[in-house]
Amino acid sequence: MFAFFSVLDIAQKVLVPGVYPEYSAAAFIELWMNHTDNQPYFKASGVALTFHPDDNSGINSITKEIHGCDGKDYCKLNVFRNIDKKYKPDQPLEQWCEVDPNSKSGSGGAGSRQIPTSWTASILAFAVIFFMW
Repeated sequence: MFAFFSVLDIAQKVLVPGVYPEYSAAAFIELWMNHTDNQPYFKASGVALTFHPDDNSGINSITKEIHGCDGKDYCKLNVFRNIDKKYKPDQPLEQWCEVDPNSKSGSGGAGSRQIPTSWTASILAFAVIFFMW
């Protein structure tokens, strides 16, 4: 979740410095349609984000902290799309996941050492579980 908030550039605004979100914390992105102007909007919320050490207030709106949302609880969808464009991989996900980081060309061509995605995901999951305990 910290990485997600970092992409939205709000981690320092909604999280206590030096403290990661609670294990059971959750973030929500809701899509809304304003029937007055027929424009799509989004709303970002979080639960148990450790805003303050003793904060157990439930769901907190964090949309207003996102740059471009002008302090509002509902933000134009184009703001979210612009963030997406900035961080979206430049290749299809299937192709991007198979890129060998050790290859000079980055294409994972003949002779490159490729690790199956499922094996990589298993190792990553094991590492996360191991270090969380």
